[in-house]
Amino acid sequence: MLWGCVLQTDEIDQTSYVCTPYSAMRVFVSSTSTNGALGGLAGADAICQAAADAASLGGSYKAWISDSTGSPSTRFTHASSPYALLDGTPIAVNWAGLISGNLLRPIDLTETQVTYQDYVYTATKPDGTYFGGLACNDWTSGSPIDAALVGYSPDSNQWTFVGVIGCSDPMPLYCFEQ
Repeated sequence: MLWGCVLQTDEIDQTSYVCTPYSAMRVFVSSTSTNGALGGLAGADAICQAAADAASLGGSYKAWISDSTGSPSTRFTHASSPYALLDGTPIAVNWAGLISGNLLRPIDLTETQVTYQDYVYTATKPDGTYFGGLACNDWTSGSPIDAALVGYSPDSNQWTFVGVIGCSDPMPLYCFEQ
């Protein structure tokens, strides 16, 4: 459970914080990396779920990854509640904030709450749709001649869309609670 606090001023110029619990969709970057032969979207989702299960997070998780068969915009729950790192730090106020192209904070914590600052497989535009063509042959290829679009975890603007890398390079995944 996360807590949100607001500053309130009473009649005598006293200030205080009123804090209330709220639910957030939890987000992390996987601590394990693999080449682009993920086994499609289902294989990528299984990697995220296994990481969440190993960390005893509970819940259902999917990978922020796209190919010709689907993308986060079509596969994810479009939450009206916030998205937050596992330490409770909000990254977006809701789905619209998540796909706005600018996060409140980078997604740079793993399921074990270790900081990760490098590239992440996505093939996904900032709006959650498939970039097209750069997805390691629909996440079945680990060949260096195939390529994938990657995001950059320490950047809140280019977290999902920064460059292209060969599919033989091991990369982690962004994992989102559903």
